[in-house]
Amino acid sequence: MRKEEFVITVESKSRLAENILCEKGMSVYDALLQCGIPFQAPCGGNGTCTGCKIVVKNGAIPPSDRDRQVFTQEQLQEGMRLACKAYPQSDCTILVPEQEKFKAVTTCGNEEQKAVKVSTPKDGQQDILVALAIDLGTTTIVYKLFDILSGNDLAVFSTVNEQRKYGADVINRIQASNRGLREKMATELKEQMRRDIHNLLAEFSDGTFLQKIGLCGNTVMIHLLMGYSCEKLGIYPFEPVTLSGINSNTRELGILKESIPFIIMPGISAYIGGDVLMGLVLLSFDRCSEPTFFLDLGTNGEMALNDGKGHILVTSAPAGPAFEGGNISCGIGSVPGAIEKVNLNREQICIRTIQDQVPVGICGSGVIETVYELRKEKIIDEMGLLQDAYFETGFSLVKQEKGRPQICMTQKDIREVQMAKSAIATAFEILLERSHISREEIVRVYLAGGFGYHIDVHKAAGIGIFPNEWENRVIATGNTALQGTKEFLMGNITEENINSCKAAAEEIYLSNEKEFEEIYLQNMYLK
Repeated sequence: MRKEEFVITVESKSRLAENILCEKGMSVYDALLQCGIPFQAPCGGNGTCTGCKIVVKNGAIPPSDRDRQVFTQEQLQEGMRLACKAYPQSDCTILVPEQEKFKAVTTCGNEEQKAVKVSTPKDGQQDILVALAIDLGTTTIVYKLFDILSGNDLAVFSTVNEQRKYGADVINRIQASNRGLREKMATELKEQMRRDIHNLLAEFSDGTFLQKIGLCGNTVMIHLLMGYSCEKLGIYPFEPVTLSGINSNTRELGILKESIPFIIMPGISAYIGGDVLMGLVLLSFDRCSEPTFFLDLGTNGEMALNDGKGHILVTSAPAGPAFEGGNISCGIGSVPGAIEKVNLNREQICIRTIQDQVPVGICGSGVIETVYELRKEKIIDEMGLLQDAYFETGFSLVKQEKGRPQICMTQKDIREVQMAKSAIATAFEILLERSHISREEIVRVYLAGGFGYHIDVHKAAGIGIFPNEWENRVIATGNTALQGTKEFLMGNITEENINSCKAAAEEIYLSNEKEFEEIYLQNMYLK
């Protein structure tokens, strides 16, 4: 028997209205995703981030209990709803907001639907043989095109991972895949990569020939790219379909019509993927002769500790998306206008935005700096509580004016940061304890990822992300995952190097550590 369906007319300012079908019992959020309409919620439709706001213009979508917690009575009467908690009871019309735009760094022109140049040049031709390294992240995908012979970088392109609409973290992506969206998510990701690769090559001359592609990423993203089942990734003992490297080609994978060698780097475990492994190999981490830490700070805080004797402990701390602006009321990605620097001096507020544009929100580094400054000025106490004057409304960095919204940090936002920093700090302590090494014995701390270049280490240590003893030992290393993949494609890193580092690593599951909860609660304080 055919299931009952309702017609939803979807309106927005930048798109023509379109009709979609929504089965009875399906949320508006899931209906939008299934129909390919750009829409996103950092929590993946769990109702926690309140990012999927819509306006019901007509039709029957009664407010949920969560809606009543989020919206005022006046807003509910105006039709405000959370899409993930909105279940139509009739045909209806909804208005969806404009979706956040992310910056692309060093883009290379508009998409050009010509064939990718892969043929072998003739003798005597002055052609450039290039390779492409890709870092497939949960939030962003970064591409680096380089000359194979000289090693010179030709272009770097960073763009948002469009799978963000299924949730800001890997747990929500796993859940989306397990809800029957596995094939759709793989197809969409490959289509995005096809567009990105064409964009990247569009402005290069006809004498540029792409020879091979190497890709690294966390284990979940590799599963989503390959269309592997994620059913065992989300439950202990977290069993991946495979952690081995994959040697394939772009035609076989369905990314390009041309057959270009496509190599996917191996991973260490379900939550320590090839991106971390390639960073460790690049830094010769398994050969460190002194106690050394490695941290890739993002949606998950992946870290490694070498005890100086060749034994590596690795773990992944569930930091959540707060350090990337996710689950923050005015949080935003690294876009022009995002607040990245904050200084408070009594009543004076000094902010700096990306590209010095008009403020539009707060990105990850700005979130950390705001919490530090609020604590420094005693606007929040060591428990993270805002002063009474700001408890209900939040602390405003930018006042609301005509045509410009208020940008503030709320009590909920501060809690998000506390939980994220506590997860990282607790993981640090557990790895140190398991290695029988004190904080003082750590000689250096490698901070990987683009975030490491923008974070103020003093302020990060000030709110407890790092121990204070490490403030002058932190070394920002940039995107080691991408660079490690490039070095592999050039032959400077071998499979033997990779296997040696992987063999030295032992994973610690934080969920199995009895003292985790006790240490975690202690680290919630902003001392």
